[in-house]
Amino acid sequence: MAMNKTEFMEKVFVLKDSVFRLAFLFTLRRQEAEDITQDVFLKLWNQRDVIREVSNLKAYTLKITRNICIDRKERNETYHKKVLPVVGGNLNASELLNVEERQLLNKVLHVIQDFPDHQRLIFSLRIIEGFSYEDISSITGLSAANIRMIVSRVRQELRNQFKESIYE
Repeated sequence: MAMNKTEFMEKVFVLKDSVFRLAFLFTLRRQEAEDITQDVFLKLWNQRDVIREVSNLKAYTLKITRNICIDRKERNETYHKKVLPVVGGNLNASELLNVEERQLLNKVLHVIQDFPDHQRLIFSLRIIEGFSYEDISSITGLSAANIRMIVSRVRQELRNQFKESIYE
């Protein structure tokens, strides 16, 4: 039996902020992240009879998000890595309270724009979304050890970039 609208809103649509953040970190473009978010929930709505059986709905949803991001990137010949200022200065107004936090977010986004896609994805899942290494492994298909190494490298690169900016 398929989920009804109320059940879908309560169990699935509550993940919209996580989907948007992941799509934004993957694409670095607000409008495209919004489009991807819409595509993800349309796909989930069409699969509502299947998703009831999914054991980790958040991981499943973010795996779909990742796949749609990759598909769009491969189809988009004009894809380029460029961080656009976050409209209004934030991803989720309830999470970013002041100017310093918005500036820090923009600086982090600027630094990670040059990271490979898989590093941005893993950074988002681990640092921003708080997923376990095992959950990230199921989403990406990489081993937990490989994910730990990537997270460590991303953190080190961020530290290095922030150290450099302090001394400039």
